Amino acid sequence: KQQKQQEKGERRKKRQDKKAFDDPDDIEDLDDLLAQYQIKDLASAQYVYNEAECDLPTPRTNGSFISDPTSSNGSVFFLFGGECAVGANKTYIYNDFYKYYADKNIWKKIDTGLNAPPPRTAHQMVAVKDKLVLFGGEYMSASQSKFHHWRDTWIFDLKKNSWQCAVSDSGPSARSGHRMCAYKNNYVLLFGGFYDTYKVTKYHDDLWIFDL
Repeated sequence: KQQKQQEKGERRKKRQDKKAFDDPDDIEDLDDLLAQYQIKDLASAQYVYNEAECDLPTPRTNGSFISDPTSSNGSVFFLFGGECAVGANKTYIYNDFYKYYADKNIWKKIDTGLNAPPPRTAHQMVAVKDKLVLFGGEYMSASQSKFHHWRDTWIFDLKKNSWQCAVSDSGPSARSGHRMCAYKNNYVLLFGGFYDTYKVTKYHDDLWIFDL
């Protein structure tokens, strides 16, 4: 973690030296993507759920990889999102969703249509009973010159095979790098994290509890 923060700081200095914030094309790309998700009417999105066997997911870091709590033998896992840096100034952020059958060494890509969390990295996802709970994370422009931190909560119902965005006016502030765990079969605990746009950096030490 310390090494990653150091590398991130070095990249920050290089971009600041190059005045990366003055890149209008890069800023437009990020704003356009965020606007797409803000205007998306998830409530009217048509239900979609498909699993298709696929190749290995692309290389990535900072995704969420957790076990399926409904698996009878504990050999099924879910992977969501993450990032892949290509060279010094290019990063891809994902919102792809995979299911891994470890006993068979088979990957399947899950398609839930429009009703799905936007791309993100450094988020957290935990399993609680028959649900997966995802919170926060960050999205960045491809050249890493502009950041957006999410503060949304998404719940994937393993019985209905569908995502739902849990809308709330309260809760943790936008952040990434936080930690979450299940508590007493019906709660999620969240601690810490950070908010870093390269212009403003905040580190959190707050503790939250989410009641499903």
